[in-house]
Amino acid sequence: MEANPQSVQQSLLLVCNRPVPGSNAATISDHLDAFRLTGFRIFELPMVGRIPRTLSLARFDIVVVHYTLQLGEETGHFLDDASLDRIAVSPGLKVIFIQDEYRNVNLAWERLRRGRFDLLFSIAPSGEIEKLYPSAKLPGLKVESSLAGYVPDYLLRRKVMPIAARPITVGYRARRMQFWLGALAQEKVFIAEEFCRRVAGTTLVHDVSPDEADRLYGPQWIEHLAACKATLGVESGASVVDFDGSLRRQVDRYVEDNPEAGFSDVRARFFPDSDGKILINPISPRLFEAVALRTALVLFEGSYSGVLQPGRHYIVLKKDFSNFEQVLTQLRDEVALQELADRAYREIACNPKYSYQAFADQFAASCLARMRGLPPRRTTPLKFWQFYLMRLLDPGYALQRALANTLQRFLLTSRMRGTLFRHWEALPLAYKLRIRPILKLIGR
Repeated sequence: MEANPQSVQQSLLLVCNRPVPGSNAATISDHLDAFRLTGFRIFELPMVGRIPRTLSLARFDIVVVHYTLQLGEETGHFLDDASLDRIAVSPGLKVIFIQDEYRNVNLAWERLRRGRFDLLFSIAPSGEIEKLYPSAKLPGLKVESSLAGYVPDYLLRRKVMPIAARPITVGYRARRMQFWLGALAQEKVFIAEEFCRRVAGTTLVHDVSPDEADRLYGPQWIEHLAACKATLGVESGASVVDFDGSLRRQVDRYVEDNPEAGFSDVRARFFPDSDGKILINPISPRLFEAVALRTALVLFEGSYSGVLQPGRHYIVLKKDFSNFEQVLTQLRDEVALQELADRAYREIACNPKYSYQAFADQFAASCLARMRGLPPRRTTPLKFWQFYLMRLLDPGYALQRALANTLQRFLLTSRMRGTLFRHWEALPLAYKLRIRPILKLIGR
């Protein structure tokens, strides 16, 4: 019989690195908020580094480590070994979400074993799961596929302008991805740069940028999308997986010594045969946001997790731009563009299958099913005031959270962000390696 998550009363500790509003992609907060739809009693622990020593994990039926605390970091500055050891001996169900699954995979295996996790939610396609998480390496761990994000319900209630009234024809934001992530990751910047090159000198109104300093978050990103008739897009993820961390180190050193090196050169030198062997290519949550805002999609060819159909839900742009003139013609037909956006809104955004409630139901049912395989246990119910008191009684935890929130507001939610990232990109690699662990105490 299928579990009804609304009838359960289990307590769930959500260990995460929640960003300050406006400092990172809204999909992170949306994903965290969705756990409150599960029917479990949610106790959220925002943190970086270590779980407060004063907090007893034995008081929770389920402990969830969110993807905002990355396991593949060599210095453990997102989640330290002492915290993993405490999770390992906690008697409840141990669940983890991982998204940056291409990074230092062997270390992630080691830390999954150390934490004795029971259930993992991955955004990799089901056909790639065994390659990333081989059962022989991780006995007892159940792995399920999940999307990276879903349709935010609040966007469905938002009133938007018709496409004909929107001032921007095409908008897009992306960030430059490291070469060692493979060809798929480079498409985010390539689509932006090639599009801008081809529309230069035309009257087409666009707001497209691949630069980190121009990234938009929170309400700014939503306002931008809602002002665009269409947005560009590619599949998210990576087509190269770095199992032991050596590929990233080698490529970083080479690019540092050879700043003029291009992606083709790097691929030929370091991973000529492995690009595409494992493909982590989920649909981006930003495409769900665009569909919910009735912004038309212009996308490179791809599978998009089986959600979007070419021609029906988006305009197909060939990766070699061979059909670019046809795409421009379609962008100028505002009636057809509106029909395309409305169809995607009805069939995708309004489909309960892609809602955060569907995610919450899947998560709750999976947890309850996995708990049936564990020894029965009874926890002493924890009151919320007791939970907050346990957090406050660890002064190191309270100080770290106050510092992280203050710096996020100062550095990442203002014009300082662009300046910060421009200076960061100019730093030599040796300095970045020294500074990065300190910066990650601020946030993800």
